[in-house]
Amino acid sequence: MEEKVHSKVGDRLLEARQESLQNHADAVLRPLGKLWGMDVFSWSNPFSGELANTIHSFPFEVIWIGSADEVKKTLGMDNSLCSNLNAVIVHNASVFGLDREWIYNIKNCAGVGSVQEAMEMLKAFKESKKVLLFTSSGEDALANRQDFETYVKMVQGA
Repeated sequence: MEEKVHSKVGDRLLEARQESLQNHADAVLRPLGKLWGMDVFSWSNPFSGELANTIHSFPFEVIWIGSADEVKKTLGMDNSLCSNLNAVIVHNASVFGLDREWIYNIKNCAGVGSVQEAMEMLKAFKESKKVLLFTSSGEDALANRQDFETYVKMVQGA
């Protein structure tokens, strides 16, 4: 009887550990190669501080496709990011929800209703020697990231 209890607890601990490892694997910055001469990365559920540091560390200006909340939160904690951004495309809301200062200081700003619309909008901003960064947070983060990565792979293979 005691062995069954230990076995069930052990199984639960193993499942929790596997889930934790999977969540961590999903929440890392992923390099996806080149698209239209741009270095491409995706990241689901990034922490704002790490996201800001990463954007600062890129050697080229960044075209950032992100969710409205994470764009607001990250720019709110580090206004100087605006100088590193060539474009911000908010994939789940109107860009006009952003502060005027950010809209004024970022070369290109757009807001659309979906990841698919963001990818269509990206065609207007594509430029070599840029970094394309896709981020998404919340309950749809992994599905949005998968949509983005599928699109990138499709275009790279074309």
